[in-house]
Amino acid sequence: MSVWPAWAVREGGRATHWFHVRLLFADGARVEGLVTVSEDGVGVEDLRARPALSLDDLAAFADWIEEPLARACGAAPEPSAGSADATGRHRRRPVGPRGVEGRRLAAREYTAARREGADPVLAVMGATGHSRRGALRLIGRARDEGLLAPRHARR
Repeated sequence: MSVWPAWAVREGGRATHWFHVRLLFADGARVEGLVTVSEDGVGVEDLRARPALSLDDLAAFADWIEEPLARACGAAPEPSAGSADATGRHRRRPVGPRGVEGRRLAAREYTAARREGADPVLAVMGATGHSRRGALRLIGRARDEGLLAPRHARR
């Protein structure tokens, strides 16, 4: 993983920093992008991948670049659940229902969020403590089990 500064733009008291990001995988796959960092957050301006990224991989892209990008900005990211700490040991995942109970919880939270007009994936993430990628997997398993309507069904 390589991250290097491209340029910075200052407007008044605000600054936006642009970074080139490159990920090379052992199987020959590669992802390259242009990422912005400002006080408003992180944005992905351009992303190219060979072979193309799946939706799960695209959702995980932020996790892949978080730590190297924070180091390039001169900050250390807060460790997230299940991530390695400074000694390289992995932290335990948050305790939450597993198996069928976890899928039922995900289905309930997903359905309630949709009904309220909120982001259902964020609702599942908050209820289970999973990352976006983990929440998407859990939602998919709930669909496979029939706890949620198929993705292509119109409402």
